[in-house]
Order: sequence, then structure tokens, then C-alpha cells
Amino acid sequence: PRNPQQRTMSVLAQLGLRPAAWILIKPAVAHAPSFPVASCTIQELFTQHLDLFGVPRRSFFRMLAHFATLPAQRERLQEFGDVKGAEDLLDYCTRPRRTFAEVLAEFSSARPPLEYYLDLIPKLRQRYFSIASSPLLHPDQIHVCVAVVRYQTHLKEPRFGVCSTFLADLPANAAHDASASSEVRVPVWIRRGCLTMPSDPEAQMLMVGLGTGVAPFRSFVQTRQCMQPSAGCSPGHTVLYFGCRHKQEDFLYSNEWEVHLHDKDLQELHVAFSRDQERKVYVQHLMEVQRAKLWDTLSKPNSYIFIAGPSNQAPKAIRRVLKEVAITEGQLTAEHADILLKRLEAEHRFQCETW
Repeated sequence: PRNPQQRTMSVLAQLGLRPAAWILIKPAVAHAPSFPVASCTIQELFTQHLDLFGVPRRSFFRMLAHFATLPAQRERLQEFGDVKGAEDLLDYCTRPRRTFAEVLAEFSSARPPLEYYLDLIPKLRQRYFSIASSPLLHPDQIHVCVAVVRYQTHLKEPRFGVCSTFLADLPANAAHDASASSEVRVPVWIRRGCLTMPSDPEAQMLMVGLGTGVAPFRSFVQTRQCMQPSAGCSPGHTVLYFGCRHKQEDFLYSNEWEVHLHDKDLQELHVAFSRDQERKVYVQHLMEVQRAKLWDTLSKPNSYIFIAGPSNQAPKAIRRVLKEVAITEGQLTAEHADILLKRLEAEHRFQCETW
């Protein structure tokens, strides 16, 4: 990703750095970690390589204190950099998600030499997204499903996700627009994901997608759309549980699911809109009323269960529902229900991808 250019230029002005100046980057010692480039402009360094809008940790304050010339600012930075000031650091920085850029702006007397910023501010990290399209249906494209991260804390400026904002701010269809003033390039790569779809088109699939966690299941259903079962056999029963907050705002790929249901690529769709009514409803609540069907999936030898979404309480709650189903519908003891789920995991028939 890249940091927002206008915000970055504002920070460089505050730091008294010349954006167009070229710099060479060399390791100070032989075992120093490598840097992505050997030379770049200061603007490129802070826009493309340093996590300027990330949230600092204690070591940043401890190091920055050495460069503060005002005693009051130096003392405050030292307090944040000391383990005894952990609670103050939580209130000042961690909870409100205060950024490196904002801390540097506030402690205006702390201005390290340019080379120290590479030690003070970590490198921008790669971001990983599940592929939301099937190569069988879209052989020349890769689709991703990205939630644009923007939220408010008690700080005046809204918080934002660097990568999702970068992607959202790209001009639409720029890659296909011959009249575009400049070419848009986004570095991407492909790596093996956590979820593996069964190659057997007759396998039964139960998928639970939470928010943008539904992305890999769009790929799965598209793949199933292109797969043909053996002669005389029917395609495996495919069920999707999807959870989001609001139907009007968050029901991702709603029109596509309707088409897949009509075409029998998807046999069942259960959707929980947690904020559209007074009582919050989550996917685990919908699953609880489908106990007999869930046990049918759990007990069949050619069935697969997938969960994808944020690593909050929902995946744990879904696992609890599956365990309770094994106990109530399968007449298993709690111990044997746990053994069943662990066996399914070992056989890669119960897979989770959370973040």
C-alpha cells in the first residue's frame, strides 16, 4: 500500500524535509535487515516504505526522547517509553490509535536526523486478502473484497486503514481507460491461502462467511458453478451462512447469491443482519435452529466445513454450536464431540481463516 500523498507531504513539511531530495539507503551494519530499495526520494520513502500512519509502540517513544530539545517534551516521551508509563501510553496512543505522524507533530522539538527515521518507523507491511473469484470463471482476473477502514476515536481526525484507503482512492477502471493521464500500477502477488476447497464436485460444503470473510466462498461457489459431477451423480449440497450488520449496506454479492441459488450452484443461503432489528442476530443463532442439517454435514464422510472472518468471538461461538450439535443430535459426549471436531481439522474437513 501507499500512505496518502497529501497527508504525507504535510508531515514532511512539519519535519522540515525536502520531498524531492534523493537519498541512498545502505545497511549500517552487515547483519542489518534489507530495505526494499537502495535509493529513492524522501517523498517516496515516507509514502511507499514507512508506516507513517501506524500506531507507535513504547520503543518509538524511548528512542524519540533522545532527540527532544524541550525538557517538558523529552520528559513526557521518556514517560511513555518507560514500562511504568504503560497505562499512560495506552490512553495516549494505543486506545485512540494515535499515529507516528501525529506524535511527531505534537512533539515538535524532537527532530531526528533523516537516517534515524528508518529505525524509528517500521516498514509498511504487506496486506493479505482472500481471492474472491474462481480462476475457472475468471482466468485473467483476480477479485478481492476489501472493507474500507474508517472510524472515529476521541481524536479529532478520523482513523483510516492505509491499504484499504489506498485501494479505494484509486481511479475506477483506470487500467482500462485509454484516456487516463497516468498508468495505475498496484504491486500484487499470490500465495497459498488457508482454505482448500474439495476437488470432488460431489462433496458437501458448509461455509460460514463473516463480513468480507465471504470472499473465498464466492470463489468456491464460482468454482462449483464450473465443475461437473460424474454421470448419474448430483453436485454436492452447498450451504452458505453469511453474517453482516445491515442488509442495505453490507450484504456483499447479494445479487450473485440469488443467481447461484436459482442455478443450483448454491442450495441454501442463510443471512444474519445483526443490526437491522432491536435484538442482535448472528450466524450462530441461525445455525442453532438448523441442528439436524448441521449434524448431517458433520457426520458425512465427504463433507467440509469452512469459517472465514474476523478473529473475534464469532468463530468461537460457531465452533461451540457445532460441538453442541454433535452432542444433542449425534448423541456424543462432550469429550467425543471435541474429538470429532479435531479429527475433522486433522483431515482438513474443518478449516478456519481468521484475522
